[in-house]
Amino acid sequence: MTTTQSPVVSSEVKKQTTVGGITINMEKGLYKADYQKEHSLTVELRQVIKTQSDYPAQRFTGDLQDSLFSIDEFETETKSYDNTETRIAWMNVPEGTTIEVIAQRIATAMNNGARLQRVLSNHPILDNNQKYAVESSTVNRTLEDFANSQVVRYPVNHVTNPGQLILHNGKPQYRRVFFAATNKPDIDNRNDNPTDFYFSAEILAEMNGSAATMQGQSL
Repeated sequence: MTTTQSPVVSSEVKKQTTVGGITINMEKGLYKADYQKEHSLTVELRQVIKTQSDYPAQRFTGDLQDSLFSIDEFETETKSYDNTETRIAWMNVPEGTTIEVIAQRIATAMNNGARLQRVLSNHPILDNNQKYAVESSTVNRTLEDFANSQVVRYPVNHVTNPGQLILHNGKPQYRRVFFAATNKPDIDNRNDNPTDFYFSAEILAEMNGSAATMQGQSL
């Protein structure tokens, strides 16, 4: 587990991120997933990211006004907010591979900075194989299929908004997690353009039904 001081969002907000180790979902073990490639199995990887954000009770600067003094010099109280994100990624491994071998490979990779990288966007996030599937006449997968599976929602066990969409700037947002063998930074391709986003028919119906929740969610 590592703790890093992430870049300060402003002169008044401080964030500290604690990154847990990459683990294997032992309940699932190795299994054949839908659309599994020949001579391979799937393993589910997990990593917990904890973020503590400290906000001052008062602000002494603005988006256009800097200060000659740090926020600490004002001796104002701060409020702390904790967020825990569990990242999940699925990886193909050769048939015959054991859990023990995978665990050893993970440990070696983490010594080189391996992590589960998060990507966010207002459009479905497709790798080359998925782009081929969408464009192919022989593979029955559509862009709407990927959108519906990637769109960001509250967990089904959420107290007030179970399974509902979480919008960003009033738009759907999509999320994927990838295994990165080196310490690649997260990618956030979301934007403020009100017309730059993708939606499936199902997602649009939910948005028009006012089932979606808007801003301020940590991912």
